[in-house]
Amino acid sequence: MRSTISERNRQGDEHALVLAHELAMEKKRLLLKRLFACAGGNVQLGRIATELRLTGSCCDTHLLCANEATGELMALVTQGVERGTNVSVALGLLETRLENRMQEGNRFKAKAGAPLALVYMGMGVFFPLFSGISAVILTGSLGASSSVGSLAQGFMLVTSLYVAVTLCLSAAFAHPERRVVQNIVSILPYLGLGITITLTSHAYLTGIL
Repeated sequence: MRSTISERNRQGDEHALVLAHELAMEKKRLLLKRLFACAGGNVQLGRIATELRLTGSCCDTHLLCANEATGELMALVTQGVERGTNVSVALGLLETRLENRMQEGNRFKAKAGAPLALVYMGMGVFFPLFSGISAVILTGSLGASSSVGSLAQGFMLVTSLYVAVTLCLSAAFAHPERRVVQNIVSILPYLGLGITITLTSHAYLTGIL
């Protein structure tokens, strides 16, 4: 399954952070050797390292790197190899910036987690329960007829659609890195629970209220 752009960027940032940490510890004369060791089976990084070793330069590092952070990292490494300068300080600053960016992303997810749980609880249990009760009250106040029964069914359908839309939007905002289909699948259990509670409460309370 293809990953989304946000997910690939996050994974790229993590990879770039690890590379920056490894490369920042090496002096300029060992930088290229460490790059070969860190490249492993990565075709793009291996190509950059080979070109730097053969020609002492690489002008298209950003084109070869799929992630912006990795491209910036490789640009610093290329600069160090081409000019023979020590770029460990610049690599350390890049490492710090990537760490801060990932921490901000983690804090956002942590803050979004608690409200999302409340949304799931409200849309999966309480709102459907009140919808079923409201449908019963609506039927009782207007009298028993086929048209009133259809009105109550329409009311429950609208409330179920409202629950579905709310759950989808909440999942999309809480997990923007997921695909739309993944977010829809994740809310199906709560949507099913909500519909079940609406229908059950309506059927059970019809003979009571």
